Amino acid sequence: MNSVSWTLHDSAYRLFRMLGIKDSYSRIMSTILLAEKPLTMKEIAERTEYSLSLVSLGLESLVNAGFIERTKKGRKALFTLEHDIKRVYSKFLARIKEELEIFEKEVQREMEILKDKDIGAYTNLKTIFESISKSKDLLNL
Repeated sequence: MNSVSWTLHDSAYRLFRMLGIKDSYSRIMSTILLAEKPLTMKEIAERTEYSLSLVSLGLESLVNAGFIERTKKGRKALFTLEHDIKRVYSKFLARIKEELEIFEKEVQREMEILKDKDIGAYTNLKTIFESISKSKDLLNL
């Protein structure tokens, strides 16, 4: 581990946890954030004391979410944290918007099917549909 204190690591970890990032992924992110250089998967596993398989799974999810950047140096993959927080959250919110729109269409489709067949299920889906609309408004999507 580098000379950064555990207090700083824990502070970064808690910040990521507050953002809803799961425990092990938050530890991976804080480790990458506070590293003095881009890290390999093996270095991350050593610093976090997590298995390579857990680190691999976490990195794949974090790269897909846009929090972590993967670059290649020869045959090795190096990982860094995206430091432009505004850009990270813009990409994150865009992905939420995409998923909300897909979910909204599915709910509408199910509502059409159920509207004359099952009023209880239809009413429940209508409540969900309204909640999706409020969520989109809240996120300024």
